[in-house]
Amino acid sequence: MKTRFFVLAALLACALACDTPDVAYSPSASSTAPVSGLAAQPFANTSDAPGLEARFNEAMALELAHMQGTPTRPAQVKRLISGELWRYSLLPVSHDAAGRPSGYRIIALLHVRCTDAADGAVLWENRGLQATYNFKDPSLPGGMTELAAQETVWRQLARTIIERAAAARPRRRAQSRHPANGGQQ
Repeated sequence: MKTRFFVLAALLACALACDTPDVAYSPSASSTAPVSGLAAQPFANTSDAPGLEARFNEAMALELAHMQGTPTRPAQVKRLISGELWRYSLLPVSHDAAGRPSGYRIIALLHVRCTDAADGAVLWENRGLQATYNFKDPSLPGGMTELAAQETVWRQLARTIIERAAAARPRRRAQSRHPANGGQQ
C-alpha cells in the first residue's frame, strides 16, 4: 500500500514539474541550412572493393536534391564537389560463442575537394574524410545487411560533404612580401 502511494506521489510530482514554464520544448533551428549553387562530379573508386562508387554517387545526388530542393542548372553552379573513395574496410568486431562474427565495422575513407566553379580555386579539401559505422549481423535482432549499413554510411558522408562545401570560404593566397620579386612568389 505504501509503495503505491509513493509511486503515485512521484508520478504526480513529475507531472507538476513538467508543467512549469521552465520545462518546455522549443525546437532549434535545423542544422541543414538550405544550400544552393552546388554540384557534384561522380566520385571515383580507387579502393579494393568494386562497385561502391555507384551507390555513393547516388547518395550524393539524393542528398543534394534533398538539401537544395530544386536541381541546380549548369549556369548556376558556384561550387563543384569532386573526389574519390580510396579505402573501404569491413571488419568483424565481435563474435558469438561459436566464434562466428556477430558485429561488424565499416570504415570508409574519402579524398574530397570543393572548388570554385568560376576559377577552379580550391575552397575546401580533405584528404582523409572518414566515416565509421558499427552494425550487428542480420541474423540478430536489430541487425542489418552490409548494403543497408553502407547506405547509412554513404548518406552520412554525403550530408557532411555538402554541409562543409556549402560553408567553405575561399582560401587566401599567400603572397611573398619580398620587394625583389615585386611581391610575387
